[in-house]
Amino acid sequence: MTFAEHFNIQLLGYEDWFDPILEQDTRLFIDPLLAANSRVVHLQDAKEKISHFFKKAFEIAAESQPNIRDIRYRILLRMLVFPEVEEICLGYASFGTKGSGSSNGFSRLIAQAIYDSINMGIDNIDNFELLGIFNEGIGPDRISDTTANILKADLIAYTQDICIRNNVPTKNVLIRNYKYNFDSNRWDSEVASLPINPINNKPIILVPKDSLVYFHTINSDAFLDYIWRMKGEEITDSFSFWLKGEINKSDIIQIARQRRGWVEEFEKYIIEELRFFPYDLQKDPQGVYIPLLESTKYAKDNPIALSAKDEKEFYEVVDFIIEQYSTFMENHGGYKLLWNDNNKPKREEAAQIMFTCVVKQYCRANNIDLTREANIGRGPVDFKFSSGYHDKVIIELKLAKNSKFWSGLEKQLPKYMEAEEAKYGYFIVICYSDDDLKKVADINNVVENVKEKAKIDIKTLIIDATPEKPSASKL
Repeated sequence: MTFAEHFNIQLLGYEDWFDPILEQDTRLFIDPLLAANSRVVHLQDAKEKISHFFKKAFEIAAESQPNIRDIRYRILLRMLVFPEVEEICLGYASFGTKGSGSSNGFSRLIAQAIYDSINMGIDNIDNFELLGIFNEGIGPDRISDTTANILKADLIAYTQDICIRNNVPTKNVLIRNYKYNFDSNRWDSEVASLPINPINNKPIILVPKDSLVYFHTINSDAFLDYIWRMKGEEITDSFSFWLKGEINKSDIIQIARQRRGWVEEFEKYIIEELRFFPYDLQKDPQGVYIPLLESTKYAKDNPIALSAKDEKEFYEVVDFIIEQYSTFMENHGGYKLLWNDNNKPKREEAAQIMFTCVVKQYCRANNIDLTREANIGRGPVDFKFSSGYHDKVIIELKLAKNSKFWSGLEKQLPKYMEAEEAKYGYFIVICYSDDDLKKVADINNVVENVKEKAKIDIKTLIIDATPEKPSASKL
């Protein structure tokens, strides 16, 4: 259910605001560079506000020491606390609208990044995303939350105007980090009138479409692409990297720290020469929005009453729920959502998003918990169904073309099941081509060997997502 659906807003196609899905975060992020160039009048001062905020942060850092006994350092830490703005329904959270957020730990991380920048001779920064090129741990969710906090009062005013135009009811709620008060050096809270999300009873804040991205315009990968193209020979001579694929995030940070001039050239190139665009929501090339909409709609349009009162019924219900995903994908056109207009398949995440949205409706109806990317001590498993402490089913979903496909079946899934003490596991395979289908033709024999060796019970589900299937009337 989207904001527009819940409040009965007839979308005309030219709205400048993003229509968020209320049950689940959409994996998109606010880009500070795009926000600063937004056509929305409420953000006309965005660049100045972001620049002013970080100029003050740099000034405080320059006059202090990173020691908790220094009052100026404590002021800086308070200033750099950016709680997750879950009201915008954006980010990494895969089931619900609450992600990791920006905790006090991140405040210390970004403060240290500012001190490190000062030590490198950088006494101010126009685009704070550059801190992510010099330091680990500053990713898209953190950058997005930081931007949303600094611009929150403007985004709230923007939301209120949209609600007035569309007769959307609002309610007075207390907003944390409403605006930073430079006189008192504290974040002020304030009561604001906002629409309420019926899923979690929390306020909703809308954001302009033209500020949203899947990858931030300024990021370490883009910096690597730039310097590899422009400085490739020097990278090889000075840093002994012969292949771009050899360079990881820590390597990029070291290069950036030693070649600050390259970062300045990259920033100038981004700002002055490169044309940058917001995420295309209509084409949805990464499959983070449209598949989510359609799969959620399918589950709501096909409600089924189930019962999971004991262990046996729990596993039967899980079987049925997973079968609903297969039905949606193969018989109701779900597979079409995994393909872009250029006939190239979307990433694995698109299939995982649709799995989440289809099955969660049935999970809620049967008091079954669905956890996506649950960290169980051996890394993040794709999905985990659970009911109580003992009843668990571990799910791995892989594209057949994935280079780690067989490892996922033979090694990862058994290890995850062992760690969780789960009796049952599912290995779901998405096939994009006839070659993929041939690749998994013998999968049942492999599964039998894995079951025998690991003494576990694993089921497989093959999803035929090949394009241009014949219609049912021609079968």
